[in-house]
Amino acid sequence: MSLALKNELRSPIKPIITWLWLGLLFMAASGGLFYYLQSQENNQHQAHQYQIEQNLSPRVIYKNNQFFDANSIDRQGYVAKLTDQVLADYSYNLKAPAGGKYSLEISAIAEVKASHPLPSQEDPAKIWSRQFVVLPLERRMLPPNGNFKRSIELPYGKYSSLISQLRQDLTLGLAADVELRVTAHLTGWVDGVKVDNTQVAKMVLPLAQQVFMTQVDFEKKVTDTIKSDKIIDQPMWQRYLAIGLGIVGLLMLVWAGILLWHYKQGDFGKSSYRRQLDKIYRYHDGLIVHAARPVSTTGKRVVVMQSFDDILNLEEELKVPIVASETDEDSTQFMILHDNVIYSYILGKKSTNRSASKN
Repeated sequence: MSLALKNELRSPIKPIITWLWLGLLFMAASGGLFYYLQSQENNQHQAHQYQIEQNLSPRVIYKNNQFFDANSIDRQGYVAKLTDQVLADYSYNLKAPAGGKYSLEISAIAEVKASHPLPSQEDPAKIWSRQFVVLPLERRMLPPNGNFKRSIELPYGKYSSLISQLRQDLTLGLAADVELRVTAHLTGWVDGVKVDNTQVAKMVLPLAQQVFMTQVDFEKKVTDTIKSDKIIDQPMWQRYLAIGLGIVGLLMLVWAGILLWHYKQGDFGKSSYRRQLDKIYRYHDGLIVHAARPVSTTGKRVVVMQSFDDILNLEEELKVPIVASETDEDSTQFMILHDNVIYSYILGKKSTNRSASKN
């Protein structure tokens, strides 16, 4: 097979593959853009940030004595025997988005605990505890930039006396402390999304030491982000572009399919004449006799038919075969010979003589 013939047979595949790849490329671009827009939409919910700042600081109040002032703030250690009470100054500051509604619930419990070491355990075993409500539950509405402050009284002398009585009655060397737990529960709504945050601030005071230090544990600053149901609008042209790419890609794939179908039918790149001729041979080849050379019309009457269907009708009526003869590269003559008459139909370029009959 010559190189020219190979290229001729291979060339129809190239545009099909080109259109196919272009269609897939546009469809992939459309799908990728839609995926990107969807992922952006999921991340484009309006975000609101709120911040909580809290503080818990102790103030140790001494009994009247000749050595220390009653207000003993900022000391490294405190004398337990002289301590009357401890004030826990608690503050809660909210910075939240405007337009939201916020509610704060505050409560505080002091738990006095006594423990005793056990040989088999690393940590002392708690053998007794009692809880005291030092701040009953308070509910209040807070504005977006609201705050709450309260001084919580801890009767240190009372708790210390309670532990002393317990040690005396049980005749045990007990370790003891009082733990203050301040619980702040914030709730609210912003753009239809619920705000829910709980903070616990703790302070521990030893009760069985002659000199003690206070220990506080709380998260000073808390920042949280909530996403509302409202979505930030995206430019519509991005969606239109994705839809347009998808439509163009689909049309390209359809066109590639049409070209492939024509290629499989064998008429890809053929002229209209050649496609009609192949169709006639494909469906009516059993009725057609192919002439090796042109049929002579000398001395015969020629009747020109208007269509190949007329030839078919005549073949069915006369029960004689149809003779096909290629007159040139662009035309084929179909004839039925009956007696001294030739019934003729020329497919392709018609002869200049189109008279109804000639002798």
